[in-house]
Amino acid sequence: MPNTMTNESEKNLRLEQNSIGKNLENFIENLNSLMETFPFSMISIEVVRYTTEKIFSLHQEVLRKMEGVDLSTLNLNEEQLELLTEAFKRTQKASIAKKLVARSFIVSVVSQYDAFVGSIIKTLFVNKPDTLNVSEKQLTFSELMSFGSIEAATEHIIEKEIETVLRKSHSEQFDWLGNKFGVKLRENLHVWPDFIELTQRRNLFVHADGLVSQQYISVCEENNCYDKDTLQRGSELAVDYEYFAKSHDSIFEISVKLAHVLWRKVLPEQRHDADINLNKIGYELLVGKKYKLSHKVFDFAVNTLKKYSSEEMRLTFIINLAQSLKWGGDDRGSLKLINAQDWSATMESFKLCQNVLLSNFAEAKVLMLKIGAEGSISKRDYCTWPIFQEFRVSTEFQSTFESLFGLHEATKNNDSNTDDQITIELSAVLGLNDVLNVLAGFYTGAIPSNELTTHLDEINKRLVKTHEKQRETSVDTEDKIIS
Repeated sequence: MPNTMTNESEKNLRLEQNSIGKNLENFIENLNSLMETFPFSMISIEVVRYTTEKIFSLHQEVLRKMEGVDLSTLNLNEEQLELLTEAFKRTQKASIAKKLVARSFIVSVVSQYDAFVGSIIKTLFVNKPDTLNVSEKQLTFSELMSFGSIEAATEHIIEKEIETVLRKSHSEQFDWLGNKFGVKLRENLHVWPDFIELTQRRNLFVHADGLVSQQYISVCEENNCYDKDTLQRGSELAVDYEYFAKSHDSIFEISVKLAHVLWRKVLPEQRHDADINLNKIGYELLVGKKYKLSHKVFDFAVNTLKKYSSEEMRLTFIINLAQSLKWGGDDRGSLKLINAQDWSATMESFKLCQNVLLSNFAEAKVLMLKIGAEGSISKRDYCTWPIFQEFRVSTEFQSTFESLFGLHEATKNNDSNTDDQITIELSAVLGLNDVLNVLAGFYTGAIPSNELTTHLDEINKRLVKTHEKQRETSVDTEDKIIS
């Protein structure tokens, strides 16, 4: 008799590895990695291009002066002229590389999405193997015997099914998923035109050197995403930061919604896990101050899903949608959402969040005291939750926090040289990270060119102070060793 416990453990492990939530989190991590490195990749190439372009300008000036002039009268030898010519070629290469690398990021984004769709289909089949009963894939008896087990044959059929689906257009993939699992996937999906344009642009980069084709025009016109005023057949498509950021947000939104609609439809018994996953995704956007995208996620949770694993999750989604609106600049929308809900019978933690969002800090102080130091909201929560970002700087919060928890750790003196050294080294690393962020801000347009020097000077001053502090610490350590 087979070991039932072992078989059950293997089954649970297989299901855990084929979790929709895990697949979605991995995809988002990959997608965000591309988003964060895109500006730095472009900056690196731009530095090369800018430098060589300056040299090329000098090269052009030399050539202009050479017109009608005897070469012997110039103070340039053939080696110097060759170097200038090489600089001109490097400028051209940098410009080409900038275009090609930007395209490759778009191709990578869509490739990651394709792999994600494949993983979702596999997860659904593994968790609901009965859905394979209507598969068009068939095996002969000899083929079945060659696999050695039903599990291996099943894995083969799943792989073939996924391959068939991924060969379809992205629009056809949605149709297949909707028909297969009996759900409407495009209903109220306003991001659909942007998604289709992105996938069609990817196809042009891979197959047509980025030149607009009739296929691109036809598909985009059909999906209301063709800009006929600026694009014609034969036009070359480009990728700048604004377009890439828009593409990231579009594919992020459509992937989250696709995964959760299918997850909740096919595996309703996992609704609690789905709620936790969706809230985690949206909360991380709040922490990262991606309020436009967090609004998309929580609006989907509140106004589309309708069904939740608990009342607590429903209220959590409402609170997080409200703060997405508030921190995104829509105070009126946030106020309307909060006031539409009756909070009187909810837990103190929800009442606290309600009053904080309404800026009722006096009442929030009372509720903070009721919750206490050992309540449902911890010291760390008060220090880190985005919802308390305005409340934290108020006198009501600071006095109550001190009475409950004492002074914040950062305000206490620490005489440990080891801790000082760690802090110094961390400050240096963060300073270098600040430089990268400033350069990224300059590239994306968030930091105007006339402010770039000011930002870099401020970072430099902090790094100088860190270096001086490091030297003082080293001297103190040496004195103690000597004594």
